Amino acid sequence: MHNNNKILKYFQSQKIDHVLFDMDGTLIDTDTYYGRKTEKVLKIVLNILYGNPSEEKTEEIIKEIRKIMMQEYSERGKPGLINEQTEKGLKRYLEKHSTDRKGGIDTDEIINNLYYDFYSTSPAVFSATLDILHILKENNIPKGVYSHAQHDWTEIKINKIKKLYTQKYNKNLSLPFFTTDIKDDKNPKGWEMAAKHLDFELRNTLVVGDNLYSDILPAIQAGCKNLVHISEKVASIEYEIPKEVSLHTVQNIENLFNVF
Repeated sequence: MHNNNKILKYFQSQKIDHVLFDMDGTLIDTDTYYGRKTEKVLKIVLNILYGNPSEEKTEEIIKEIRKIMMQEYSERGKPGLINEQTEKGLKRYLEKHSTDRKGGIDTDEIINNLYYDFYSTSPAVFSATLDILHILKENNIPKGVYSHAQHDWTEIKINKIKKLYTQKYNKNLSLPFFTTDIKDDKNPKGWEMAAKHLDFELRNTLVVGDNLYSDILPAIQAGCKNLVHISEKVASIEYEIPKEVSLHTVQNIENLFNVF
């Protein structure tokens, strides 16, 4: 049970007037959605390439391909389209392993076809997301979302959150959002643009995100003074956090207000 008076007192002491959320991994469980779909796609592709390999072999290959995809993500420093990530991961794996497989197969076309509906569905909403948004609504604290993804897909996610909120609380929820293209960097300028679009002052905004390098540090560089990093472990930060910046870490969205 959250103490509303304690939350409001903290917000007042820190001069916080707004809350700006990252979307993926913060309000919704995108990682699980990505993981399950990618595994399903790769199983089909590997079955075509290798002719029904053993379950153990399939899991081994998928594990290595996903590791390659994570390395690609780290090198890019930003997300990419899931079909393109899978294509690159598979190609890099096949370049490293010259094992027997069927030739003349257009794996890119197969992968694209298997992902055809990926961006028409929203990942699951974290159960605590609705409760956190409800606390902000009940205390008249303006809130918004900044997402590094396609506008249409972000809108699908926003609509799912709003629909679930209405079902749970029998009230409508206002949740304005701003997006930057998935191919662009999520940098300080993006956070500045999001704040301007939502009519938030970053210095008076609490930013909540799950990625240290695309959410937290860019928001600090853009002028945000209050932030919460959602992470299962406290990250090692090489960047020196300014003394006037208040940065907390929580394991999940459910614990957001427990740090105040």
